[in-house]
Amino acid sequence: MHFISRSLRRCALAGACVLGILAVIPNTWAQVFEYGTSNTSEGGGIVSLLNNGTTTVNLEPKMDLRLASVSGNTVQIWVNTTNFNASSPLSGTWTAWGTASPVPAGFSAWTLAQWSGGNIAIAPGQRVGILVRTTLAQSTRYQNPGPSGAQAMTGAASSVTLEFHNGLGGGTGFPTSTFGAPRGLNVRLYASAASAPSDLAPLGGGLNGPSYFSPSNPFVDLFKTSGPLYKLPWEKETLPNGSTRDVRSPRDANGWPTTDFAVIFWSSGRTSEFPAGAYKLSFEGSTATQVTAFPNTNNNVTFTNRTANGSVTTMDVNFAIPQNFVRLEFRNTGNGLRNVKFLRQGYQPSNHPVFVDFYTDFLRNLPVLRFMDWTRTNSHPVSTWANRRRPTDPQQIEIDSAWKDTAGIAWEYCIQLANELNKDMWINVPHLADDAYITKLAQMLRYGAQANGEPYTSGAWNDAAKPFKGLNPNLKIYVEYSNELWNERAAFQQTFWLRDQALLLQSGGGGKPPLLYSNETAGNVAAWTLSYRLQGRRTLEISNIFRTVFGYSPTDTAFFNRIRPLICGKGNGTGTTSEALTYIERTYGAPKNYVWGAGGGAPYYFLRNNLDVAGITPQQVLDGLWSDVQTAQNADRYGFELCVARATWYGLKAVLYEGGPDVALTGNNIPAKRDALLGTSYTNNIKTINKRVLSDWYEWGGDLFMWFVTGATNYDSQYGFWGTTNDIVGNPNAPQMQAVNEVATAARPAASKVYALPANIPAAHHAASTERTAAYLAYKRNPDSFLYLVRAPQAGNYTVNLRYWSERSAGSAGAATAGVSVNSGAEQQIVMTGTGGRERWAESPSVTIALQAGLNTIRLGMIAELASWGWSDVQITSGGSTPPPAGLTVTLSTPASAQLDSALAVGDAAYTDRAFTWSNVGTLGGKPWIRLPNNDKANTSASYLSFSINQAATVYVAYDARLTTLPSWLSGWTAAGTMTVDEAGVARTMNLYSKSYPQGTVTLGGNLASPAGGSANYSNYAVVVTAP
Repeated sequence: MHFISRSLRRCALAGACVLGILAVIPNTWAQVFEYGTSNTSEGGGIVSLLNNGTTTVNLEPKMDLRLASVSGNTVQIWVNTTNFNASSPLSGTWTAWGTASPVPAGFSAWTLAQWSGGNIAIAPGQRVGILVRTTLAQSTRYQNPGPSGAQAMTGAASSVTLEFHNGLGGGTGFPTSTFGAPRGLNVRLYASAASAPSDLAPLGGGLNGPSYFSPSNPFVDLFKTSGPLYKLPWEKETLPNGSTRDVRSPRDANGWPTTDFAVIFWSSGRTSEFPAGAYKLSFEGSTATQVTAFPNTNNNVTFTNRTANGSVTTMDVNFAIPQNFVRLEFRNTGNGLRNVKFLRQGYQPSNHPVFVDFYTDFLRNLPVLRFMDWTRTNSHPVSTWANRRRPTDPQQIEIDSAWKDTAGIAWEYCIQLANELNKDMWINVPHLADDAYITKLAQMLRYGAQANGEPYTSGAWNDAAKPFKGLNPNLKIYVEYSNELWNERAAFQQTFWLRDQALLLQSGGGGKPPLLYSNETAGNVAAWTLSYRLQGRRTLEISNIFRTVFGYSPTDTAFFNRIRPLICGKGNGTGTTSEALTYIERTYGAPKNYVWGAGGGAPYYFLRNNLDVAGITPQQVLDGLWSDVQTAQNADRYGFELCVARATWYGLKAVLYEGGPDVALTGNNIPAKRDALLGTSYTNNIKTINKRVLSDWYEWGGDLFMWFVTGATNYDSQYGFWGTTNDIVGNPNAPQMQAVNEVATAARPAASKVYALPANIPAAHHAASTERTAAYLAYKRNPDSFLYLVRAPQAGNYTVNLRYWSERSAGSAGAATAGVSVNSGAEQQIVMTGTGGRERWAESPSVTIALQAGLNTIRLGMIAELASWGWSDVQITSGGSTPPPAGLTVTLSTPASAQLDSALAVGDAAYTDRAFTWSNVGTLGGKPWIRLPNNDKANTSASYLSFSINQAATVYVAYDARLTTLPSWLSGWTAAGTMTVDEAGVARTMNLYSKSYPQGTVTLGGNLASPAGGSANYSNYAVVVTAP
């Protein structure tokens, strides 16, 4: 419906026409546009076709005519498949597509004129222009141009959208002529589609932050992204740092100016997005308001068609030439203005779309859009829902620190864009957002929002009565907590806030588990380490909130088909993502129960400073980039393999939140860098380089890659080379965007860089290796461990052994012991005998492991050695006996204050909120256990603690011996001994009770659930879980 309404709007401007949607069906005809009246001149028109689908569409242009004929009359067709510009249809590169046979005489029938020249192939996301014209003599007249109404195609979903752009008439030739009113002409098009890949490369894009100076501005109403509102008459004010600036206009409670004011609507340095023509201005306020433009050289800006309807004034602002800077000044307003709108050229005030056509056209191919810059994630100041940006706010990008500073685009508009384009959303939850904010955000995404900004809590996502819809349930939501929580630059204040919060919360608080492990003490763990653990905990909490709002149970894995929580870190994720995932695993259980994807990020490639010397050519710029990419790939500097191996270990998908070229480490050689990014004739051009980087990621088994940024940036600036183009209107198919579009619409490359099984994997080829040429690895000791990423052709059993040597005497037992585990499962031991010396090779015993089809991560950990030893190969073959169980996994559900510890030990803190420690754990040492807050000791609920187990297990409850009457939920449990807690020097006995449970959910009641009692002084219980 959006395309139809936009096209009708264009028809209203240009003349009568009939819309059609071109479906992808062989051997089917449809009349796709029709216009014109009787006239005595040559005529024709332009349409454009946009391929919204994921397959290439082949079009064979044909045309029906009914007109009078004189000798020599012909019909011509021209096409623009390179740089069609909807705002200036006659510009660009047009190619003649052939000449029809002479037009038959008479008006008696429709006549099909066919052309030679073959099909026009339109790639996904590509827009092409088609121009048809007749070379009729002045004496020839048209009759009515045919039947009314479009003849729609049937039988398949539409993937190609047609728009009418211009009528042609009164000229003497194309493309140099100036054409007048449209003339009578009818065209039909024939379509067929190529087959689509079944598994497309998962490639998304980060959206550029909109503003009045950004060349990627999405809104039709330019007031939404206009600049500060300057008070008139002009005044200066002195800031605390001693500098001065123009005084801003005061605003009312809704954000509208209350004085005369000036505002900049456009200052991007580009004219393509602001062509000549009439722009509709409207406002509410004094009808005596005077509007002027600055600058207005040679009276290039005029104001016409001014009307007033009550307090609402409308007018046309006419620009004689395209503009790269537009400022309007409003005087004699009285008390300011309200409801100001300034619409782009060609859009009408009534029923105009929210987003401009060329912006939505540009984003057609990418399946996922990241809204990080749209919502101003970095240093985001908002913590509560009441203070967020709303769609009713006058400006969506307000840079005035006096009013909603950097609050970003309203979530409602983000959702609307995703729905309109049918794209998955990647959202970044503000770092300060409280639980209520996150809950309302999730509700809005599911149900939509009311006009007052409050989300609905029920009903269909697209109920007609809802002012703002929820997200189409066919679309996914990728959820990341903030952005770059490792970045120490001043623009990333979220990093420092998180670090400070982690220090405050390291010992627990607010009913939540501590960030410290039981064997750690405050002050002995780095603040950054604690902050990444807090990132993991907050991500888990956000995941749980979304799970609740969207109605999924704690164990329902279908949750990840719709909601995909993410943890992203720096580089390959070592020390950032890894710390967050380890904390979740040790505190709550398997990360895959809460998180869908994890990874590092920002695999940028550079023109290094030593190459960025004066006078380099565009080819030298590209050579430098290519060299950096090749170096990174050969050394896996990006950490692609480790990123994928770590995610796979935890059962997650590997993702990258950003990546792309960076040629602007210095401000040198800007023209050469610009030409390097725009040229296609160079060796290893930027398109080739970008596709190589993306292919490398997928060949390592990576999943979603988010290109930064998908939009236009200023290639004439040191800080403008991030974009996939420099001009979203004039150059939408720039080489970088070609690379993104081609990869996103092609089949996912196979994970060919990952070892396919069976294989002998060189020891030095582990995922974090910096010594891949080493013949073997040696002198590795506990706790060293190594990850090997492998690709199994099918699920099943495989055997693993090592080719090794040991300096222990030949045949001596226990020379070295290594542990083998798969995908965070249980560890098995390989015990090796001595071989009698260095490089006296032997084959170790084998262990059997179970692998899933596709990617797996095998961990080789050092356990013990009696002498120096080394190994050259990890040998993996198919088959083997049934491996031992994968290992017991415990996953916590409630309460949120509970904490899972992977191994019970003497000295562990017994409670999340006390310094009391275990002094005796009996035979349960080393078993997973659940630590609870002692402040919950009086809980009387029948369902206080809930957790799940992946296999049958024995559950132990350590219950305070001072409570002589047990709660009813402990009835029937078996007495199983005691454990002891050291409570500030006093030994407290905890009686153990055990019970066997099958795989599934275990629910236990509160410590004082009826009829428990027997003492006024008591402590809360603890839980230990063991495999049978």
